[in-house]
Amino acid sequence: MSAPWPEPRRAWTVVAILLLANAVSFVDRQVINLLTEALKQDLGISDTQIGLLQGVAFGVFYTLVGLPLGRLSDRWNRRSVILLGAGLWSLMTSACGLARSFTQLFWARVGVGVGEAALSPAAMSIISDYFPPERRALPLSFYMTGTSLGGGIALLIGGAVIGLVSTADGISLPWLGDLRPWQAAFLAVGVPSLLLLPLLALVREPPRRGRAESSQLVTSWRASLGFVWQRRGFYLGHHLGLALLAVYTFGIAAWTPALLIRRFDWTAPEVGAAYGLITLACGVPGVLAGGAVAGWLRARGRLDANWRVMIGGACALLPCAVLAPLGHSAAWVLALLCPVTFLTTFPLGVAAAALQEATPNELRAQVSATYLFVLNLVGLGLGPVGVGLLTDRWFGDPLALGQAMALLAALAGPFAIISLWIGWRRRP
Repeated sequence: MSAPWPEPRRAWTVVAILLLANAVSFVDRQVINLLTEALKQDLGISDTQIGLLQGVAFGVFYTLVGLPLGRLSDRWNRRSVILLGAGLWSLMTSACGLARSFTQLFWARVGVGVGEAALSPAAMSIISDYFPPERRALPLSFYMTGTSLGGGIALLIGGAVIGLVSTADGISLPWLGDLRPWQAAFLAVGVPSLLLLPLLALVREPPRRGRAESSQLVTSWRASLGFVWQRRGFYLGHHLGLALLAVYTFGIAAWTPALLIRRFDWTAPEVGAAYGLITLACGVPGVLAGGAVAGWLRARGRLDANWRVMIGGACALLPCAVLAPLGHSAAWVLALLCPVTFLTTFPLGVAAAALQEATPNELRAQVSATYLFVLNLVGLGLGPVGVGLLTDRWFGDPLALGQAMALLAALAGPFAIISLWIGWRRRP
């Protein structure tokens, strides 16, 4: 007989702690997006190199390390995996603030990616063991609001720090010497992140539920791969569809600050305040709305509710994504960024819920890690770098940044919708 489900208050406390961890991870990950122009000036690097720092340095190692960490989370204490990862990414974000060259910053960003790879596969698996299947969409959506919370807070903090030190050439700290404003911004988010560790230690490892009938899934890579291969249409459609949406999501998050600075002569603090507030005000409700709509549809007998939300959100996003960066005024761009931000976050929680309910417990963290592997390899590998390459090589004009962002959305969006439709048709 299986153990009773934890009481709701305790379960939601765990969700709140993991949500905070997710938000902090995104602060540490995304603060670089506001610092692009300062990095170009101080380090003498190109848009393509900025894209490498935003995407490849973080994303490639985040995805590669995520796979073995996912398997470790399915076999070991998931809370401990998260604790080790949180300590590493906090230290490496601080190390970004000590970098003096492109190469040093690149490898510090690699360390941030390695640490953050430990979080989401284990966290989503933990949450799934705190809530029954019919109630998972909403808590997983709450957890995924951390992406918008963290992204918005990163912009606000980064902009505020740059504003505070903008009147001087930099600041000086004991033992560290003189720092540029962008270095101070990294330290301002990286060092306080270490305070997260005692809070994560309060999370209890729950009993594992929904186990498969065969224990080989735990011990055998071949059995695990065989299970996924038998359902390859479902997993491939899900992973690739969300990854192609992430191409645009990561691209616009990485380059919108630079777009407003280059085309409309905004300052970094102005961008941080405006875009940070939009990310918080529209991104968080977007994730929650996706989970709420899926719950409403499921209560009315739509067992494919999660898929309806994903496909509907992707279809609504495409025209907004193309038009937003082409605005002729900052007000136009910011106005369209509101629905864009809402719709890019709309499927996040239900995408995780769709995976958890279709996968036995022994494989949930591994499958989640595989999902994040594809999501970040494609999204981070093509999004930020793709915009930079299109700006540098295709248009050959830094002021054509908006056209590059719109073109990337127009190319990725239709294929994302097709992939999600295939996954919906092949669902178990």
